[in-house]
Amino acid sequence: MNTWQSYVDLNLVGAGLEHAAILGYDGQVWACSAGFAPSLEEITVLHSLFDLPLSALRYGFILDRRKYFTLYVNAHGLLGRRGSRGCVCIKTPEELVIGVYNEELHGSKALKIVETFTDYLRILSF
Repeated sequence: MNTWQSYVDLNLVGAGLEHAAILGYDGQVWACSAGFAPSLEEITVLHSLFDLPLSALRYGFILDRRKYFTLYVNAHGLLGRRGSRGCVCIKTPEELVIGVYNEELHGSKALKIVETFTDYLRILSF
């Protein structure tokens, strides 16, 4: 198992998220939890939404073939909701970290899990 995959499995999914991924800015999937497969097109659009917040708020976004309503977006973070489920997307200088949560985990807890992990990556200069 590579280091990125262990981060996904232990630090993100292991902390309570249903699915998680670490993606490069070129659209490459560095690591992804089982059963979660965002397409290259979805990843590319997701990256663009950080620079187009009004578009994100107006149209939402698609991730792993599921449409999400955008709750919040800024240059570093994007929060989406789909019924009782949601996702948290946080940019770091080198990658995009995505966490998907279900009705068993509150959105604020999911945000905390992903933010804590991305803070750790920043300390490591990633």
